[in-house]
Amino acid sequence: MPWADGQGNPAMAKILKVEFPKMDSEYIQKKKDEEIKEIVTKGKGKMPPVQGISDSDIENVITYLRTFDDKK
Repeated sequence: MPWADGQGNPAMAKILKVEFPKMDSEYIQKKKDEEIKEIVTKGKGKMPPVQGISDSDIENVITYLRTFDDKK
């Protein structure tokens, strides 16, 4: 998968006419875990909420997202 590096899916960004922030960016990495959880569960902008995701799966998403923080 070309977007497994946290840089987003360019084809999907083009379809949605958006620019995905890079997962290693300060913009993303400065977000608190609660902010990320809210985005996942409630959606934001063109991103719809993720339905039926468990709290443990959300924690896994946040943990994975933090692996892109090169400033740790």
